[in-house]
Amino acid sequence: YGLIGIGGEAIMTPTPTGYAQTAWSVGPAIAWMPFYAVGHAGASYLAARGVQVATDGSSYPYRQAVAVAGLFYGLLGFWFCYRLAARHYAGGLAILSTAALALGSFMLWYLVKEPTMSHATSMCAVAAFVYAWDLTRGRRAAWQWAALGLLGGLMLAIRWQNLVFVAFPAWELASALASGPGARDRRAAVLHGALFGACAFVAFLPQLV
Repeated sequence: YGLIGIGGEAIMTPTPTGYAQTAWSVGPAIAWMPFYAVGHAGASYLAARGVQVATDGSSYPYRQAVAVAGLFYGLLGFWFCYRLAARHYAGGLAILSTAALALGSFMLWYLVKEPTMSHATSMCAVAAFVYAWDLTRGRRAAWQWAALGLLGGLMLAIRWQNLVFVAFPAWELASALASGPGARDRRAAVLHGALFGACAFVAFLPQLV
């Protein structure tokens, strides 16, 4: 932790096995991984050519890679917000509402000032999840339930508070069970719910591990 300027807090005490512990969720690290790999490649390239840059995961290329990841996911999240709004309202109104969301919240701060926190990545995951739910609502195939579950599990691994957004498919499944015209429809709802839950658990499993 001294490598990245964190120290002194009791929570930073190494684990009994000697590893650094963390109070944060594992999901952002998973989402940042491709960018982090590019940062490592950049750091290794510079070090091989005599530039004084560490390749231990803490130097400038790594930090900038994660910052770019936060910016990327934040902008992608705004795009999902726009697409969701445009499904129900005119394009101009969808643009206006997305701009109001960006300017009227703290998201711009987490895009450009603190992109290494989980907020931008979390917003992207939530926006993608709600958009995917809305896009397939009422006509979702089994594989789409599975994909939605995987996305939901990753959303929870990024930020646990995102559990509240699972209420959307939960409400849909509960409605199907309550109003299904026959046993076959209710059985399909149960199977889809089980598939969603199982895939969400698989995606959330890295956090549990």
